[in-house]
Amino acid sequence: MARFEDMKLFMRIVEKQSFTAGGREMRLSPAVVSSRMARFEKYLNTRLFNRTTRQVRVTPAGRRYYEDCQEILHKVTQAELRLEDEDSEHAGIIRLSASTSFGRSFLKNFVNQYTQKYPKISIHLQITDHLVDLIGQDIDLAFRVAPLLDMSFKAKIFHPIKRYVCGSPAYFEQYGVPENPKALDQHNCLLLRFPGSRLFKWPFQNEDGDYEIAVSGSLESDCGDVLLDWAVDGRGLVLKAWNEVEELVKEGKLQVILSDDLQQNSYLHAIYPYHTHLPARVRLFLDEIAQSIKKSATW
Repeated sequence: MARFEDMKLFMRIVEKQSFTAGGREMRLSPAVVSSRMARFEKYLNTRLFNRTTRQVRVTPAGRRYYEDCQEILHKVTQAELRLEDEDSEHAGIIRLSASTSFGRSFLKNFVNQYTQKYPKISIHLQITDHLVDLIGQDIDLAFRVAPLLDMSFKAKIFHPIKRYVCGSPAYFEQYGVPENPKALDQHNCLLLRFPGSRLFKWPFQNEDGDYEIAVSGSLESDCGDVLLDWAVDGRGLVLKAWNEVEELVKEGKLQVILSDDLQQNSYLHAIYPYHTHLPARVRLFLDEIAQSIKKSATW
């Protein structure tokens, strides 16, 4: 058991690139973390970290060991989950990740109601527009609005989500309306940027098929809500799902352009790894949120 705890601590340090931050997540003091890792390296007879006064970097051997630890701990977790009885569907922890738009507009309210209905269920909700390592972060379900690109995951598809290019009336008055997708290179496009993001290429279609336009601009953020605020303020054009801009369009704060040219291949879906055994409590949660989404006018 102690070895597994040391493996977990080692992984947290690698992910946080800090002894202090990694230990904080496991409620351990820096002195205890340092002592345990020194003992762990001695046990493995391998240097896992290169330490300086300013930073901690994992060694090549440590990086390989980290990848092995991910697989080992995931298998241990899955083995334990398979032993759970069906009676546990109303108790335990469910770890969720969701995009900003879905997390704030729908999921947070559903979680509030769900945990009142099932008080022995604990929800750990991560809201981020970043790509998430489901296995590395022990996420049970990730909710995303995007094309289905990664075939290494299973997906519960709820329904298609239409996306639109939008800008404010003030922006179009000052800079004009692009007549076609290629004209976007003359406009300031607001970009969602984070490692692995593809949203600096916007998807379009014509009689010859699907294609992408590389866009650019002076403002970037890793938060979709920030981009939407900038668009309303007249700072540029934004690519957004309809549920995010519907009210703003109806209020006249944003206008839709190029709607006939956009690919419409995005879906609201929940994903989880193919090899993952879904505990009863997660299956129940997925079933109930699917019914709630089906009844939702917005989603």
